[in-house]
This record gives sequence, C-alpha cells and structure tokens, in this order.
Amino acid sequence: MQKPLLEVQGRLESVAEGVEKLLAEAEGARGGATHRVGALEHHCQLLERLAGEVARLHYNTSRGQELPFVQALRPRVEAADAQLGSLLAEGLTASLHMQVPSARRHCLAAFAAAGNTASAEQVVRQVLVGPAVQEALQKAAASRPPGAAAGSEGLAAVLPPVLEAVLDRCKTILQATLAPRSGLSAFNVLGNSILAEMDEAVADALPSVYSPGVPATFHANFQAAMALLDALEAQCPTAAALHALRTCPAHASFMRRWKLSVYFSLRFQEIAGELEAALSAPSLNAVPAESSKSNILALQLLPSFQLQLCLSRAISQDVFLRPLSDRVVRLSLQLVARFTSWLQAGLEARAAAAQEDATQHSTTAGRPMQHHHPAEGPASSAPQAEAAERGGPHQWALEASVDHLARLRADVDEVAEWVQVDFAQSLVKLLALTPRQVQEAVERAVGDGAQALEEQGAPLSAALVAHLSVRCCDSLRQLKAIPTTYRMTSKPMPFRPSPYAGALLKPLHAFLDAPSSQTLRKSARSSVAQEVVGQVAAKFGSMAGELLEQLQKTETSLKRLKKARAPEAAPEAGAAGAQMSDIDKMARQLFLDVQELGRQAERVGVDPRTNPPYQALWKAVAPADQANISL
Repeated sequence: MQKPLLEVQGRLESVAEGVEKLLAEAEGARGGATHRVGALEHHCQLLERLAGEVARLHYNTSRGQELPFVQALRPRVEAADAQLGSLLAEGLTASLHMQVPSARRHCLAAFAAAGNTASAEQVVRQVLVGPAVQEALQKAAASRPPGAAAGSEGLAAVLPPVLEAVLDRCKTILQATLAPRSGLSAFNVLGNSILAEMDEAVADALPSVYSPGVPATFHANFQAAMALLDALEAQCPTAAALHALRTCPAHASFMRRWKLSVYFSLRFQEIAGELEAALSAPSLNAVPAESSKSNILALQLLPSFQLQLCLSRAISQDVFLRPLSDRVVRLSLQLVARFTSWLQAGLEARAAAAQEDATQHSTTAGRPMQHHHPAEGPASSAPQAEAAERGGPHQWALEASVDHLARLRADVDEVAEWVQVDFAQSLVKLLALTPRQVQEAVERAVGDGAQALEEQGAPLSAALVAHLSVRCCDSLRQLKAIPTTYRMTSKPMPFRPSPYAGALLKPLHAFLDAPSSQTLRKSARSSVAQEVVGQVAAKFGSMAGELLEQLQKTETSLKRLKKARAPEAAPEAGAAGAQMSDIDKMARQLFLDVQELGRQAERVGVDPRTNPPYQALWKAVAPADQANISL
C-alpha cells in the first residue's frame, strides 16, 4: 500500500514541477508577447499547453483529496491557477487588441481547458463589448434634441445601433465560439459578454426607460428590448447555444428590470375602467359618430361598442406583451363575463319591476289601469323618476325603450359572434408559441364566454315582447265597450270589426318598420313578431272568455227574472228563432274582431294558422261551422 502511494505522490510532484516550469517560462515571455505577433502566437500556444497540464494536475489531485500529500500540494495548485488565469487574461487581451486570430484561438482553448470560461467572457466584455456600447450610447446622446431627457427617444432608437456596433466589433470571436465542432461551445459570449454589458450600460445611462408609469412608452421600450433578445437569439446556430443564452444570469437580470405586473395593472385599470364607465351609465347611449372608424361591427349602443373596443385593445399590438399572454386571456374573459352579467342583471331587474307593476295594477281597485312605457314621451316622466329611485345600477334597463332593447339585441348578436370567431382566432394567434392544448383550452373558454353572452339574446327578446305586448294590449281595454254597444239596444247584427281591432298590432307594426328593428336579424324579428301576436291573442282570449262568461251569466239571470215576473206569458211562435239575442251580437262582434287580429298578424309576417295562442282564441269565439281558421 505504501509503495503505490509513493508512486502517485511522485507523479503529482513531477506534474506540479512541470507546471511551475512552464509558468516560469510564460512569465519570462509575457513582456515581449504583447508587442510582436509571432511572440504572442508562441506565448498563447504555450499557455494552451500550460492549461492542459494544470487541468491534468487538477484531475489527479481531485482523486485523493483526503491524502496528506495531496492536501499539502493544494496551495501550489491554487497558485498555479491564479498565475495561469492572469497570464491567460493578458494573452487574450493582447490577441484581441492586436487582432491575432491564432493567438486568440489558443487563449480561448486554454481558458476552456482550465474550465475558466467566465474569465474569458469578462475579458471580451471589457475589451470589445464595453467600448463599443459606450461609443454607440454617446452617439445616441449627441443626437438627442437639446433639453430632452435621457431615454426620451426610446429604446427603439437606441438599442439597434448599439447592437449593430457590438456585433460588428465581436464578429470574429462570435464566429469562433459559435461555430459547430469548434471546441469552444463552452463560451457564451452572446449572453455573458454582450447582453450583460448592454444591460448594465443601458440601465446606468437610461434608467427611466424601465419605468411603467407611462404604459405606452413602457410597451414600446419593452418591445425594443424583446427585439434585442430576438436579434441575439438569431445569432445562435444550435439549440444548445440558444438554451445557454436564455438561461444565463444576464438574461434573467435583463428581464427582471421590466415591471410587467405593474404595467399590466395599469392597463387593466385603463381597459376595464373604460368598460365599467360605459356599463355604469344610467341610460343606454348611442355610439358617437366620431367613433365610426373604430366601430368595426357597426354597433349602435355604447356599452356593447365599448366591450368590442376593450377586447380589441387588450390584444392590440400597442398593448399586448407576450409574457403577459395568460393575464390578457383572463382579462378578455373577465370583460365578456362582466358585460354578460351586467346585461343579465339589468334584464332580471326589468322583469321583476314589470311583475311588480302588474301586481300593483291588478290589486288596485277603483282606478283605471295605466301602463308604463319607459322613455316614450312626457307622460312617462313620473314612472321614470320612480324607476330612478329603485333602479340603482339597473336604471338603464328600467328606462330602456323598445328602440334601445332592439338595438341592444342586435349588438349582442354581433358581438357574441365576433368574440366566438374573429376575436378567438386573433387571441389564439398571439399564443402561437404556447402548446397546442393551451391554445385549444383558450379557444374553448372564449367560446363558452361568447355563448353565455349570446344566450342573453332570449331575455332581450322577451323584454322586447313584453314591452310591445303591453302596448298592443292597451287597445283591448275597449273590448269592455262591446256589451254597452249591444245590450238592450236595437243595433243590428254587426258585419265589420270594431275600430280598436285594427289598431291591436299597430305598436308592433310601427316597431317592425322602425330603423332599430331593421338592425335585428331576420330570425329575431320573426320571433318577436310571433311572440307578440301570441301574447296579444292570449290576452284577447282571456278577456273575451271572461266577457262571454259574464254575458252568459247576465243573460241567464235576465231570463229567470222575466220568467218569474210573467209566468203566464208564452213566447210567440217562431219569435225565438227569428230574433238574434244581444249575446249573439256580441259574440259575432268578438269573432269579427278576432278575424281582424288575424289579418293584422299576417301584415306583420305572422301566419295566424300556425300561432297556437291565436288558434286557441279562434276556437273560443268562432261559430261551430267555422272552427277552422279562415280570414
């Protein structure tokens, strides 16, 4: 055991002595090597050999670190390391200044053999990169207008010339270290020399460019910074070189300077605040005429236009930043969800208010029924004031006119389709660098949000129908005048409909002719017309049924009374069949009025034969021989 250890110790001593002799030789030649090309080449070649010997010494000593003679040798090894590092730094500096490629190659190979690439990268940074960066920054400062603050020109004007100067200065060493199979791939000149120096120098000279206080300026500067990284990455010929650049400390330091969370917070407040301001308005305002260029969907009302505008802005080139893509996706979904919830809450409040009004009207005795038509003339000022008191954030919905509801329905259809198709595709394109499953998940989430918004079209149509139905049914109040017209009078059997019947669907007809209705899709217009006709027919049937029932009761009572007063009187032969009773005349009048309602329905595009409520109404009032609808 003792003999092998003595042999190992001897070999280590021999290697250490050889290293020290080579170090002494290199020390002796260092003075002249910095002046003559030939001497420099020889000196750097010697340093490469010396680095190989030092590496061999390190390898041998690392295998027996616990041995006493190895521990005793450690100070000599460390001294050799330090001396070699100093000689290599001098040699590489001289080869870079004198532009001697062969000497530079020997030095780089020596640094790589010694496992000290960081020192070589630091020399390149000091000798080549630093001066080039400072010269370019000084030129940029000289071209700045008098009185302009440092950095006011933006990084887009500063970084390209700086990078161009640096790449030009470092062209040969980059070619040497990045060339495949060069043996110098351990060096990361792009990251540890160029990016590190540019990052530090720009931060010292132009600290204001990193401030997110002005989002637009921050965005432009960040995009210029990302263009710098893209340009550096374009220099990488291999995936390994690209990975080394992206994972180096300088890259991390460069990215930490950008307060992206602060920038996004400011953008969030700006974009979401614009939508919230539009949704908080007490009424539905029209899109300003000056916004026609940005109104790509030809939307009509400000809230829906603002939603489209905010979504477009969130993914626009002057707002979107790739590292914030996940937050932009969440913001987009939140904007759609906020608009949907605003719309849903408003429509629910309107429906509840209408139900409350209907309940109050039905339970109020001794007062003529009055209907509230929001935002339609001076007569509605009192109900509007009442709506303002109870409306709160839903005041817009309580005061919305039929015109507003139609335009809002048309807007919702347009925005929902745009979100589901165009916006979703644009958003996914911005996520081109993310995994496909992430893109598909985003597309599904946006589609779900668009569908939830689209589903609000049905409640909007219901509000339209309810509004129009109430106005149409106003004319049905004149139905109560039919008994007055025919009871105990000598009026003949009617042969034409009542005047009110021709006006039953007049509000619906006016709505369908209005410009706001023309913006609705054909299916929505048809659905509204069908529903309004159905509700009017149902109301007509309810009132007609009550009227006929009351008339029948009255007729029965009168007959009993007559019979009790004159039991001995007998009806004249054939009199009952020859004379029509008052109730027959009233029933005939109702039937004529129902026929007129059917004709009015056809004029607004509704086939009464396929409308179930109208069919039920017809069967309730039609004579037995006219059970099938025939107008």
